[in-house]
Amino acid sequence: MTLSDEVAAIRFLLDSDVSGPVNVATPNAARNREIVAAVAHAMHRPAVMRVPAFVLRPVLRDFADALLGGARVLPGVLSRAGFEFRYPDLEPAVHAVLA
Repeated sequence: MTLSDEVAAIRFLLDSDVSGPVNVATPNAARNREIVAAVAHAMHRPAVMRVPAFVLRPVLRDFADALLGGARVLPGVLSRAGFEFRYPDLEPAVHAVLA
């Protein structure tokens, strides 16, 4: 999710009557390897090396589990409330962030 979509979603929620928990996440979730590949492609760089978990754990400690783990989070409440994402897809989002 781009920062502009995140801010727009929060502003949308502040002005709406939505209550309860809301996932502020992109509707088209991507895996880390897909994100890395899209960023590398947009920057015309290779994405060939992966950092093994045993390297990340001592450096990142507790955050390593959050980084290495995953959860598919979708913005069901936000979408049903009528919020429209400017960048729902990965490629345009990466290009917007890098622009």
